[in-house]
This record gives sequence, structure tokens and C-alpha cells, in this order.
Amino acid sequence: MQTNPIANCYLFPIKPDFTIPLTLYICLFQKPVRACFLVMWLGFLMDLFSGGIMGIFLFLRLVLFCFIQILKELLFLENKFLWVGVVLLLFLLDSLLIHLLFGLMEKNWGTLEIILRTSVSQGFFTFLLSLLIFPLFNKFEKFIKEKEGQTK
Repeated sequence: MQTNPIANCYLFPIKPDFTIPLTLYICLFQKPVRACFLVMWLGFLMDLFSGGIMGIFLFLRLVLFCFIQILKELLFLENKFLWVGVVLLLFLLDSLLIHLLFGLMEKNWGTLEIILRTSVSQGFFTFLLSLLIFPLFNKFEKFIKEKEGQTK
């Protein structure tokens, strides 16, 4: 996801990160146990192909998974306009956690203001792109379910 050709093409000065909206999508439309394993697999693949610190993306995606599960209990997440806020909130939480982890390791990763401003713009841009991509997942999933129903 992070190392795909889309991440290396700059349409705007922001790289799209589809893993956070994908985490939200998985949590909303899968059962909790299956969603947890899919999110763990997504975090593992990001760790594997990013070349960074092993386990950091797995940890971050599991924290986001737990946060989304809490939000599912507190909010009615069927409204797509609410998804915009949740995705932006997830990008902010992800950036804050990365900043905190790098701060604990005593590595300077930039000021918090720049990181938050970048994460909000990246979150909004990625969410707009994901509005185009994720309906295709819905259609593909419905197509698979129809094929399974016909074979039975």
C-alpha cells in the first residue's frame, strides 16, 4: 500500500495513504474478529514493505482498530459525512502516536504543528480519493456474494 506506484506519483504535494481509510472500511463492514486479523495483516504488510521500524505500523493500525471499535459503540457510523471526520481524526491520532513514539526514542521528526497540518491535509485528500475507490470494493464484494449464492 505504502510502496505502490500511486505513493510515488505526486498529483499534489501530498502522498495518499489509503491504509487508514481501508482500516476504517474493514472495521465498519467486517465482523470484529475478522476485522482485527485483516487490520493486523495490513499493519504487518506495511511493516514488511516500508523498510522502517518493524512493528510500528502493526502497533499503529491495532490502536486505530481499537479506536474505531470504540467509536462504533459511541457513534452511529452509517453517515458518510461522519466518515470524513473519523478519517481526519484517525490521521491526527496516527500522526500524534508517531510523534510520541519518535519522541520517546529521542528522534526529532519535526514540530508538532507541521505534522498536524500535514496529516489533516493528507487525511482530507486521501479521504476524497477513497470515496472514489471504496465503492468499487462494495460492488466487488456484492459480486462475489452473488456468485457464491449461484453456486450453492
